[in-house]
Amino acid sequence: MILRITTSHNRNITISNVYAPTMTCPDEEKEAFYSQLKDTIANVPAADKLVLLGDFNARVGHDYNTWSPVLGKFGKGNPNSNGELLLCLCTEFELAITNTYFQHSDNHYYSWEHPRSKRRHLLDYVITRRKDLKDAKNTRAMRGPDCQTYTYLIKTTFKFSIKPVYSRATTKCKRRLSTSKLGDRKRQDRLQLAINSALEQITDDSDSPEQMWDLLSRPVFSVAAEVLGYTKERNADWFNENDQEITDVINERNQALKSKLSNPTNQKKLKQVRAKVQKKPGG
Repeated sequence: MILRITTSHNRNITISNVYAPTMTCPDEEKEAFYSQLKDTIANVPAADKLVLLGDFNARVGHDYNTWSPVLGKFGKGNPNSNGELLLCLCTEFELAITNTYFQHSDNHYYSWEHPRSKRRHLLDYVITRRKDLKDAKNTRAMRGPDCQTYTYLIKTTFKFSIKPVYSRATTKCKRRLSTSKLGDRKRQDRLQLAINSALEQITDDSDSPEQMWDLLSRPVFSVAAEVLGYTKERNADWFNENDQEITDVINERNQALKSKLSNPTNQKKLKQVRAKVQKKPGG
């Protein structure tokens, strides 16, 4: 079962509840279940917060060194074959089992008790993406509610950090028309005739002001570009524009530096020249 909740900033939380085959089920049934579960997770948008929960009938154990960061440091017991299937799934989709990330006593850790042997195991899990693990504040078994079963409820507290999705807006630099050419009377007349001709070919088939503007602006700009052309961009080189002036004061500074190196008493002259360089444009 899948529940998708829309939150603020148009973000979503996808919650998937599952019930996995038990240990006695055929391998084909287990493979079919995990194949369907993989398809479900793969179809969840990457921007969604994902919470995967339910009875997985699996024991994942406590081997933090092998399965980190799928497992936290507070796992207990030994894994079984179903647990290995679950651990591999979490590794593939970069998920984390929140039950193992919070330290609790056995009473608040295990979710199922065998009716005859009274041995306890953790079979029910709450799983989320690793990147959203910080949103999980606590996961523990609740022994108070009496549902007349040997399974205890698992409660997880989430505090989701919902942030807006920012997309990088691509801005196109529009080329500038060479309006300086409008000083030519002949070019003015040519531009006027071209604009009049373009406007006569416009048909008013627009339904909105935006469409009307698009129908008007495109042909006018096109004929203006044809008549006037575009400006040639030129990045001003501040150094070249002041080349000789800056070169002179730099040479003067270099000479003052050489004089200071040969005679340390010339330090004052070097300071004066350095101040002069800094005051020059581009210095």
